[in-house]
Amino acid sequence: MRITIPGVLLAAILFAPAAWADDDKCGGLAAGVTHGEIKWDDKAILAQGTGAPKVVKGKTKEVILRETERAAELDALRKVLELVKGVQVTATATGADRAADNAVSAKVRGAIRGFKRCKSKYYADGGVDVVIMVPLNGPLASALLPEAKPKKPEGKNTFSSIIVIAAGKGLKPALAPRILDDKGAELYTVNMVKSGDLQSNGAVTYVKSLEDAKKHALAGANPLEVAAVSIKDGADIVVSAADGEKFKEAAGALSGGRILVVRE
Repeated sequence: MRITIPGVLLAAILFAPAAWADDDKCGGLAAGVTHGEIKWDDKAILAQGTGAPKVVKGKTKEVILRETERAAELDALRKVLELVKGVQVTATATGADRAADNAVSAKVRGAIRGFKRCKSKYYADGGVDVVIMVPLNGPLASALLPEAKPKKPEGKNTFSSIIVIAAGKGLKPALAPRILDDKGAELYTVNMVKSGDLQSNGAVTYVKSLEDAKKHALAGANPLEVAAVSIKDGADIVVSAADGEKFKEAAGALSGGRILVVRE
């Protein structure tokens, strides 16, 4: 997780004007991040932390720098934990609701330890800023999602994915929204997704446009396109019963979590 800096370079860093020392190692996601941000389209939480040097007699500059970097990481992790509380998990539960359970809280703290350091800034006074990234899917989603009995979707595999057009509906992104028809029948829940696909894909993928959805790696060659008729409880998506019937030809997409939601 930490960057090893040779001694010759260390002095240059400690006394150089402040600048980000690394290129963004998170694919550009860290650009513009200050306090912290939930990036639903990228399935990531990012936060910036700050560390101040504690000069102790007998410690080398390199040791002090490492300790300062770690302090910055811990500060960023505290901010990530605060952001997790605001994550909409289901339409009726947030991260704060779920983390009220001590067991869930412990799992969340364990999950965020797998953070990635995106970039670092070193100041002439020895201070350090870092930006870290924690994936929303994978271990964090597993920690936050309520346990439920898996439900295998029935039907054909005509469609490679499902694209739900929900732009302009006031949709609130969530880790595990449901898709219902306008008669109240459940068409899709997180329980339908196979464990491995849930870890890698998540339950849904939010995108900004239909074009982005069609170009997405999860879309495949023959996506089913449906339009949301309304939103229930802020995050659950309602489609027409006629479109709901088409879900019976997308069993593989449902079990694979290949659900793309256009939300803007």
